[in-house]
Amino acid sequence: MTPNPAIPIMLNLQHRHISIIGGGSVAHRRAKKLIAVGAQVTLIAPHINTPFPPNAKIIQKKYAPDDIKNAFLVIAATDNPALNQQVLADAKAQGILVSAADDPSQSDLQFLAHHTQGPITLAVHTQAISPSIATQIRDQLAENLPDYWQQALQILKPIRKKLQEKIQDPLTRNALLKSLASPENLAKLQTQGLQAYTLHCQKIYDQAIANQTPKTFSHTPPDPSPPR
Repeated sequence: MTPNPAIPIMLNLQHRHISIIGGGSVAHRRAKKLIAVGAQVTLIAPHINTPFPPNAKIIQKKYAPDDIKNAFLVIAATDNPALNQQVLADAKAQGILVSAADDPSQSDLQFLAHHTQGPITLAVHTQAISPSIATQIRDQLAENLPDYWQQALQILKPIRKKLQEKIQDPLTRNALLKSLASPENLAKLQTQGLQAYTLHCQKIYDQAIANQTPKTFSHTPPDPSPPR
């Protein structure tokens, strides 16, 4: 069977309303992850089988289609396949994104095995064939992730912000950012250390700013009217 075409994305769920139908371990895992990124989570189930985070709203009742009408995303996570299918159908009918734990092929999105380390996020998906293998791949990648990648990003973050403020031309700005992150320059971080790489990046930035024409910089044009 050919897998449904999909693209991995980073979805901002801060302050978004998420409805999770179910009160078991899968619902608990989803709620915990969603609350951690700032989502407003409501759990709907007649029985809650595990303690949930205190900032999750819990409604103990049987599911009804009106329960999801204000949701941005709905997650069907019950142990009842027929009920999960009903939640899928109701969400799709209302134009709401939906994910069913037991039916990824009909879901609008799936949760990836992921690891976050500073500004870096690693995510692994196996077309829902084996979440266990996805988890193992994620753990192996995370364990072997060199520290210098995070160090490089921490150094480049303020420089990138300054380049965005100082240089208007996107081609010039992107070329500089690419140069700062080139394998040759990153090799300095690996072989000479954090301080050497920081000084090298600052030098490249200073030279770039010095070589720019006035048109390249972001500035406020002077008022041409004479003083009164």
